[in-house]
Amino acid sequence: MPASDGALESALDGPSISSGSPLPPRSTRRESPRRGANGANGAVDEAGTVGKTREEILAPWMARLGRREDDGRTPLDLLNEEIDAFLDWVRPTEQERKLRQDVFVLFKRVVRAVWPHAKVQLFGSMATGLYLPDGDFDIVDSSPAFASVPTNTLLLKLKHALLASNFARQDDVSLITGARVPIVKLTSAPEFGSFRMNVCFNSPKGPLGAQESLRLLEEVDKKRPDGRKRVEAHALLLKTLLRTHGLDEVRFGGLSGMTIFCLAVSFVQLDNSQGRTLAADFLYLLRKYALSFDFCTQSLSTANGGRVLSKFQWLRPGEIRRDRLSIVHPVEPTRDVAAGSHRWFEVRQKLQAVYADLAAYVNPAQPLHHLAFSPTKSALSMFGIRASQVLVEIRERHERLIAEGTLDELVHEWSPVCSAATSPGATVASPTTRGSLLSVTPPSPRTASHDHASSASLRSASSASPARHSKDVDDSPTSPSSNPSPEEWLEQHEEPEPSPEEWLQQHKQRLARIQDLWQDADPSLPATTTSPALAHPIFAPSPVFAPYGRSPW
Repeated sequence: MPASDGALESALDGPSISSGSPLPPRSTRRESPRRGANGANGAVDEAGTVGKTREEILAPWMARLGRREDDGRTPLDLLNEEIDAFLDWVRPTEQERKLRQDVFVLFKRVVRAVWPHAKVQLFGSMATGLYLPDGDFDIVDSSPAFASVPTNTLLLKLKHALLASNFARQDDVSLITGARVPIVKLTSAPEFGSFRMNVCFNSPKGPLGAQESLRLLEEVDKKRPDGRKRVEAHALLLKTLLRTHGLDEVRFGGLSGMTIFCLAVSFVQLDNSQGRTLAADFLYLLRKYALSFDFCTQSLSTANGGRVLSKFQWLRPGEIRRDRLSIVHPVEPTRDVAAGSHRWFEVRQKLQAVYADLAAYVNPAQPLHHLAFSPTKSALSMFGIRASQVLVEIRERHERLIAEGTLDELVHEWSPVCSAATSPGATVASPTTRGSLLSVTPPSPRTASHDHASSASLRSASSASPARHSKDVDDSPTSPSSNPSPEEWLEQHEEPEPSPEEWLQQHKQRLARIQDLWQDADPSLPATTTSPALAHPIFAPSPVFAPYGRSPW
């Protein structure tokens, strides 16, 4: 096998190989894919890719290398240079980081318009910085007040706020109530970058996991030369590889972002070699997890500098699965972070295939004629690490948002109309045009003193200028022939919660109606007679009482 070939070992364990001419300075904007010449040179005939070469479609990072067919460097040298170019391309620019930060600021405004004192935190890859251009936002909303509210109520209330503020569209928000941690899953509206977000409530383990991940990066950087750089490179390469083949989501049996991160950290923790290039280091990582690591009986742990331990040493008998990878969770040491990755065999087979192909490519003793390779072609994309068309389109869309500067204006001007008293079908202003962005001034969440504004203030804010914002108002009626789901029915029929003053007035009217009914039932009673039912303390005219368990505050 290539793994045991002496020439390959010599090539991988040799001194660091220079990447040739250094990469040009990094641009603040991404290079646009170059067009092919009349469909020649391997152009692909697909929607949105007509006239482009294979490398322009699947490996846009190759455009900045400027290679020629007569490049005489070794395959390992070429692969190392390409990995550097890939990492430079896949990492976000400063403008892209700011774009995500701005969107997160706007999302926090939506949350705090409903719950002014809620704490909104990022976790996962967004907190560690190890996200791909199309990476999700993992968010947790926390507040002591949430402990007394059913989780489904919180999810539904947030969904109302997202739709009422037009931060997201109806079809792009869903409630995942059957998961171990219930979440609101959404995609922000195009004006807000079309970012995917997963939002949960009062789940402290997410932020704790992000803190531990950052601590591990600092720890490994102190103990290993370029430790942090190696972990980040391996995590991004593995994420892209698994995403290309649909193996990067644990809900479908693939590997989660935390599992991928732990694999990269554990490899660097337990590897004492020095002086390798990133290409050689990545090949050794692939070989370890594809061939040599005994996942049937062993587990990985990143605690205390990293170690390998027996599954029988820490897992309960019913939790031991010989067909799956096992990793001790960095925050919950009794939990297996990879327990849900039931497609580990598929992941391992993919790692084996990529390792075999890349090892054959860099092995000086391996004949390369059957690979039909040239220095101008991408080794990464040939063997499974590719940029999807969707990813490229998302990046181009974000570049347009950055160039237009719309989100900068939103950060300074926009306040959402998303009180708890506003239902998804209510008349609200939409931030779809520049005019509406700057002219609507709804109640600011930062000046709110309660979790929701009064119904009267919302009505005045949403109808302040109906002619000016008529295009941005969604007032389409619900089709009578539609068959709504229980969630949709609840959204359509749930009454807005009254303000304390409104509730007290309604309560007094209800008491008066009960008194009238009592008088009608027995006219012989004097008008001052009080119904026996009204003598019960529950009917005392106190604003503390709320019907059906609702709080007037």
